[in-house]
Amino acid sequence: MDLISRSMAIRNEEIIKTCAHCNHKFEGNFCPNCGKSIQKEEFNASFLWEKFIDAFDLSKGFLHTILLLFIRPGTSIRKYLSGKTAEFSNPFKICLILGAISTWIAVHYQFFGEGMNQQISDPLGFGLPSINGYNKHSGQYFLFFSITGILIFSFFSWIVYFRQSYNFIEHLVLNIYIAVGQFVIFICYSPVLINWNEQFIRMVYGSLNFGYNLWVILTIFGANRVRWILMAGFAVSTPYFVAYYFNYFLYRLSPPAFWAFLDAVLH
Repeated sequence: MDLISRSMAIRNEEIIKTCAHCNHKFEGNFCPNCGKSIQKEEFNASFLWEKFIDAFDLSKGFLHTILLLFIRPGTSIRKYLSGKTAEFSNPFKICLILGAISTWIAVHYQFFGEGMNQQISDPLGFGLPSINGYNKHSGQYFLFFSITGILIFSFFSWIVYFRQSYNFIEHLVLNIYIAVGQFVIFICYSPVLINWNEQFIRMVYGSLNFGYNLWVILTIFGANRVRWILMAGFAVSTPYFVAYYFNYFLYRLSPPAFWAFLDAVLH
């Protein structure tokens, strides 16, 4: 009996495997916990080519999410907020990646530098002091000011559409996806800004940003009535001014230690 028991124990050890990816114990050829195969992947030319092609797979993940945000943003965001998240890239991750790329472009090509800001004033013409310095600062900390803007836009869309079923966190996710689309617009439009650094070109860029934001809000909450269109216009335009002046006073009032801390974290 001892011999039989030992034989069964050895057989069980052979049948039960431990996943190399998540340490889950299982039987069969695929881990039920993470879905990985028991076969060890070989890091060769075939592996490299497969991963390269997978990076451009438009049926899932990063590029798929970006594509949907420009083809049918309202349907896609509502689908994500309903809990069907498998086919979409993590909104926080994709936002940080594209935000970091946008920040590098803005700083490297000095889109908010002194030469570009000589003709720029604050949106409502208050004649605020150090406005050129703020505009340059907003380029250096492009991602940080974008994050504060996302929070402000989320608050306003939540207030305007408080009768909808979405809570503040869901509005935050919604506006993060809008920011992702706007980062894509900035990255794609940057060659135009690099070669034609004129006020009209910057106005076109601003109009594209505003138009995209308005379009997404309308596709999510509806545009069948004039009142809904006016609500969407208010939800998009008002936080733009609030975010601009909030970030301006944050720039003026924050001590140098705060920006030094951001430099350490972001750079």
